[in-house]
Amino acid sequence: MLLDSGFMPIITKATPIIDHSKTLIDHAYANVPQKVLKSGICIGGISDHLPVFALLLTKSYQQKNRAP
Repeated sequence: MLLDSGFMPIITKATPIIDHSKTLIDHAYANVPQKVLKSGICIGGISDHLPVFALLLTKSYQQKNRAP
């Protein structure tokens, strides 16, 4: 349903840390992938799931970084 609506996954690696299983259960989707500056998985030892992140291009970022 998300793909039919134009959303694409921006996290494509497994996020749980389990020796016997690898699954992609922590999702992040974007319907304007060209606005995704960076996305990924944070490495940490707090939980058996790794947190995911996405940095998005916003209007305020574009205005701050516009050439004079």
